[in-house]
Amino acid sequence: MAESSGETISVGSFMAEFTMSRIGVIFLLFLLACPRKATRFPPVAPLSYKKEEVLRQLNEHSLPWYTARVRYQALYEGERKQTFQLRLCVIGDTLLWLSAGLMGIEGVRMLWRPDSLFILNRLSKEVYVGTPESLQQFLPAVGPGILFALLIGAWPAHFNDSYWEWDANRYTLTGEVFPYLAEAVLTLQPFPRVRSWHLYNKERGSLLLSYERPPHTPDTLSTRTSLTFPDGSHLTLLLKEIEWNPTDLAVPFSIPEGYTRKKLTDFSW
Repeated sequence: MAESSGETISVGSFMAEFTMSRIGVIFLLFLLACPRKATRFPPVAPLSYKKEEVLRQLNEHSLPWYTARVRYQALYEGERKQTFQLRLCVIGDTLLWLSAGLMGIEGVRMLWRPDSLFILNRLSKEVYVGTPESLQQFLPAVGPGILFALLIGAWPAHFNDSYWEWDANRYTLTGEVFPYLAEAVLTLQPFPRVRSWHLYNKERGSLLLSYERPPHTPDTLSTRTSLTFPDGSHLTLLLKEIEWNPTDLAVPFSIPEGYTRKKLTDFSW
């Protein structure tokens, strides 16, 4: 782990370089698939609407990826509006790299590993260091891979181990994604896909995610992901480019000299 100025963190041929600011940590959060031409589908036999069948099909249509590289056009709407470019790299559930910038100038970079998390704020020349648990004040207690799946509208494989209640009338799965109560609203045609998530915590409020996909296509991925945070601010991610399992995924991370080191728990928007 790099703790001194100039030291480089190497994470192998798949590893990531990372920096990020408020808008950056605002997301760690999200990836998509490229739009495709509309396609006609044959009639689909109706589901039994049993929970086991719904979960089986959600997993059957999950994405067979281990690594991914994504580029978004993002719009943040809070006290002010800000558009920026967001790049993400992910390696399974072990590493997430994020870079946010404007007009080719990077403002924030982040590196998230199972045991450590680094956020570089290029504008203030600060680096925040801590463990992933430190992010629980902002996000659900999930790993990089699950967070990535939530961003792109895919069903996280690790959610199979959780208990879910299925409401066949409302097309919803309800369970717990600690520390949030979670409700997934599904669309069932041409096969089950998540349309939106509502994550709720009595003390922290609600986190809403919704997905848009090209009409009449079998895409699992969202081409437009919208997030609404507990404070009422919004983040919209428009998919520009995605590459699955790239062979050249290598992103070194280093802390520049002169940066002030702070605890991740001190990070604020």
